[in-house]
Amino acid sequence: MKTIHLNASNLKQHWTRKELPQPHPDQVNALADAIARGTQLPPGYVIQDGEKYLLVAGETRRRAHAQRQVDMEFYVVPTEEQAIAIAIGENTARKQYKFKYQIAWDYCPLAQKVIALAERKKLENLKKGQCFPDSPVSGLSGEFIPKNIAALADRIGVGRTPMTDVMKVYKKAVEWDETNPPRIFTAAEDLSDESKERLKKAVGAVEFISIRVRDIQDPCTPGQALAGLGGKSAAEEGRTQPKTKQKAHQLILFNQVITDELKRWDYWQKFDDTDKAEHFKVVREKAAELPPEQLQSLADYHAKLAAEFRKAAKQGGEA
Repeated sequence: MKTIHLNASNLKQHWTRKELPQPHPDQVNALADAIARGTQLPPGYVIQDGEKYLLVAGETRRRAHAQRQVDMEFYVVPTEEQAIAIAIGENTARKQYKFKYQIAWDYCPLAQKVIALAERKKLENLKKGQCFPDSPVSGLSGEFIPKNIAALADRIGVGRTPMTDVMKVYKKAVEWDETNPPRIFTAAEDLSDESKERLKKAVGAVEFISIRVRDIQDPCTPGQALAGLGGKSAAEEGRTQPKTKQKAHQLILFNQVITDELKRWDYWQKFDDTDKAEHFKVVREKAAELPPEQLQSLADYHAKLAAEFRKAAKQGGEA
């Protein structure tokens, strides 16, 4: 592979994910001090994308060079297959990640590339009449591309279940970003100052989950972070409004109840009188447990709801 020298401060975009993993400051400072003493650090790895170079591996070294404001040497990886092998080999030994979900989240975009690559190689081998090998692509120094998500999870040591869960969350986050603009989300009180600062600007779902999962003080699982997307953004609810204000996701739940009830009406018509009596028995038991004022409020709500249905049906008939 050929080598090039690049401005370490300019090279920030990573080829596998929207943002880079965050190396521990102590590690960056130690390497920066080594550079100041004249130590030659190993080159990083980049892959060419048009006129740009995207970082494959060596973020800690890159930050150390940027801190010292000196150019850094990089190997230019010729193919994505080799880039995947290098990324797996360089990053599996990371010690600063404290939780398996953090590691799985960082590897999720790479895992998608692994699956796509493995499927492509499998089809190519089938056309050639060859069996699908354990290592469809040979990398450097004996590294290889796992043939599926389970093999990748085992290789990086996070377990198959966390990786599978993260893959599902990541897909939903990408879909969210395709249909929703970036937003300013309310930061939890227990988050670190760095995370709160990053959440002061509008971010997408993928970035929001990344911030919450990687937070130093109060990390959460990707699934928990995804659930946080259901609430209103800070920009919408206002900084001065009380926290008890109705949340958007609660309204969605109320709307869903009505929709579900209408869907179930056809099933209700198929029940015989005995089954219906059993249902009303449960209704009466639950109603008897409610305080009088709450029961009256519930009755008023359903009476108003019935009137709205009749009004809507009448308007529909006139149309």
